[in-house]
Formats: sequence, C-alpha cells, structure tokens
Amino acid sequence: CFKMSSDQTQLEPNLTSVRNFRPVSKKLYRSANQDSISAEDVKKLEKVGLKTVVDFRSLKDYQRARGDKLLDKNANVFYLKCPEGSVETTDGLPAEIQVIRSSTAQEKVGVRQRYVINFLGNHMLPKMVKRLSVFQWVAMVLYLAVDFVFSSMFSTQYFAKTLVNPAGLAASYIDILELSGRQINASLYILSQPENLPALVNCAIGKDRTGVVSALVLAVLGHSDEYIAEDYARSEEGLKEIRGKVMQEIASKFNYAMDESFASAEKETMLEVLRHLKTKYGSVSKYLETIGFSSSDQDRLRETMTE
Repeated sequence: CFKMSSDQTQLEPNLTSVRNFRPVSKKLYRSANQDSISAEDVKKLEKVGLKTVVDFRSLKDYQRARGDKLLDKNANVFYLKCPEGSVETTDGLPAEIQVIRSSTAQEKVGVRQRYVINFLGNHMLPKMVKRLSVFQWVAMVLYLAVDFVFSSMFSTQYFAKTLVNPAGLAASYIDILELSGRQINASLYILSQPENLPALVNCAIGKDRTGVVSALVLAVLGHSDEYIAEDYARSEEGLKEIRGKVMQEIASKFNYAMDESFASAEKETMLEVLRHLKTKYGSVSKYLETIGFSSSDQDRLRETMTE
C-alpha cells in the first residue's frame, strides 16, 4: 500500500468539495479542479498557507467551468503563453504572462496566485497529425469540412478513434512530455520559487496532466519509479465515487469516442511512461535538461520542496 514519505507533509487537509486531493511533498499538493470548492475548504487551504495554484487546463476550460471559484476570489489569475524558443533560457519564467484577473483584496500580502498553463493546446497538433496516413488525412479534411458546415464534432471523434485510442493512455502522457516541454518547464520553474510555496497543481480531474507533473517532481525528489507509480495510482481511489462523471467528461471532449481505459489510473501506465524517459533520455533528469529545466534548476526545486 502507499505510504507517505518523510518529505511529505504531515498536515493534509481533508477537503470534502475537491476531488482527488492529496500531498505530493511537504509544500506541494495535487487535486482535480477547485471550481466548486466550498468556503470551508478554502479556509482549510488558507490554514496551510497555500500561495499558488498551477492549473494545466486551457484558459477557455478554466473560464467556462461551472462553479463560483471561491479559491480565486481574492487571487491574481495569470495565463501563461510559452512561445517557441522559450526553452533556451532559465533566467526567469520561460513564458509570457497575461493578467486575467487581479485580486480585489485591499491587503495584498498573502494574496494567492493562479497560473493557467495549457498543456493540451494547438502546439501539439502539428506533430500529432503527422502520424496520419494519406487516407486518414483525406478523411480528416472531409470531416473538418462537415464540422465547419454543420458545427459537428466528427473530426474530433475521428481523431480519437484513429490516433488517441489505439495508442493508449501511457502514449498520451508521453505526448505531453514530448510536445509540451515548454509548458512543463514553466510549471516547474514556478514550483521551484520559494515565494510560490506551498502550491497546488491541478487539471480537470487531477489525474493525467497533474499526474505527469507530479511524477516529474517526485523523480527530482529522488523517489523510485515504484513509489511514483503508486502515487499516480492513488487517483483510482480519489476518483472512484465519480468515475462515471470522469468518463463522461473525458468522452465529451472527443464526441464520446474515447476508450474507458482513459478514465483509469493504473500503476503500470506510469511505469511505462517512466521507462520511456529512461530509454530515450537516460533519466528523468536528462529529459528535464532537454526541455530547458537544467540540473541547477532541478537542485533548486529539490531544495525548495524539502527545506
């Protein structure tokens, strides 16, 4: 069974309105979205001194999500754009910042920050569609034309059935690692700054994008592959009560063409992802260096998370 390590916090708020919430380390938590968080749970997070939320959804998904977003009532909300070439530097945040909302609190000390960083944006599409055969390209163009005329989602459904489902869940995580390096770099930079901690990372359900980033942080902290995979698999329990809703949310984005396995969080899935990094790059650390998060950046993250 999963056991908390010495670098994990002893103070774990019991949130009743936020799914899949748990600590990653002493100063880092992970969860599903907090759009419908209760006032009581906001107070619990304030009690642990939460300063920063790093949200891996798109800005559109964040803004359209239902809920009062009480956690952001007195927060600064920023949208981070990661331009081409941003991996070349670690001298400051490797992203452009757009202010979405400024805190209305008169007392600015202690105001939280939310950084929205889209891990699944248009930057991924060019490389993914290159995997299509000529026949598949023609079919995709036809479906896009139909979608344009009838406002349908046939192209999205075809994309899921042709590329996403056959590859599997682990492959989708590998795509995030290979195609969203700039976004990962920016996220880890934020988490490595002492003034941003304690922090909370999330996506829609706190399993996939959140699971990838949490795995990288745990690897930097020196945890074994087995430990990281077990931590990832805890999302099975964290989302058990709403598994149907999770599948509905995942499926709806692809016009109900997604396989049910994409709602799972099996240990072997994360082990496969970690094997990929070690086979291709030699280690997680070497992978991080290739996306611009240097060894000194990793040292700072490690020190910040454990001090």
